Amino acid sequence: MNISQAVKKRLEHIEFLLFFRGWVSRHDLTQHFGIGAAAATRDFRSYNDLCPHNMSLNNTTKRWEVNPKSFSPLFEHAAATVFAKLRNLKIGDALGIGPVAVPPRLSLPKVEILAEVTRAIVNKSALKVDYVAASRGSDSSEIVPHSLVDNGIRWHVRSYDRARGCFWDFVLGRITSAESIQGPIQRKESIDGDEQWNRIVRLELAPHPNRDNVRHPEAIATEYGMENNVLVLPVRAAIASYWLRLWSVDCSPDQSKKGKEYQLCLRNPLALYDIQNALLAPGYKNPG
Repeated sequence: MNISQAVKKRLEHIEFLLFFRGWVSRHDLTQHFGIGAAAATRDFRSYNDLCPHNMSLNNTTKRWEVNPKSFSPLFEHAAATVFAKLRNLKIGDALGIGPVAVPPRLSLPKVEILAEVTRAIVNKSALKVDYVAASRGSDSSEIVPHSLVDNGIRWHVRSYDRARGCFWDFVLGRITSAESIQGPIQRKESIDGDEQWNRIVRLELAPHPNRDNVRHPEAIATEYGMENNVLVLPVRAAIASYWLRLWSVDCSPDQSKKGKEYQLCLRNPLALYDIQNALLAPGYKNPG
């Protein structure tokens, strides 16, 4: 399509509302993008020229309505992107579905700390941080951060810890102060030196075999889009255990964990071998 980026965004919005609400009007464009009615009319004409079978004008309501039997999206609507949009209050109001209920975040870092961390990541510099660890209390550390991680419960920053001499996960909400350290970092302190981060492991998730946990495994296979009752996910070794714990995946060698929260099991627990934080995965036991 030989159109400007601004027009493309408006056409995508037209299609999104058609797809997920069933209709769209000029008012949607003028309100959302702050454009005039004439420009909105041109956008609808452009979209209709590109996709003549996707919508029809209802002359009574002056709304364009979806043609469900012939509708074929012009743009990609990936599930992750769509759900992210649905969490946006403005989009929810436009669709008329209201706010999406999401669990509140119990742990959020201070914005000032986050800004220091992101600047250090971008500029490949070190930080001196005051940190409150659950195991050893308050301490000061020199770290070289390279990536942020949202484990579903809290935010971490993956960093080289100069005192430990290895890479570690620091909970952002436990950093009480952060100050930039001038000077270059060593290659071993950069993301290139983080073997656990760069290593990709292949997780094979399956419905839990214990029928007290899951009475109808086909429900799990359907929900997760499994093929032959298996969902294969490539993930970074450094964060695999966090996600397995978040998803309540039974990682025991004999799928022995009981409880209805364990609806998934890890078919290949040996994939976690030699992962730094493997014991965080539910039921995992080091084969050594």
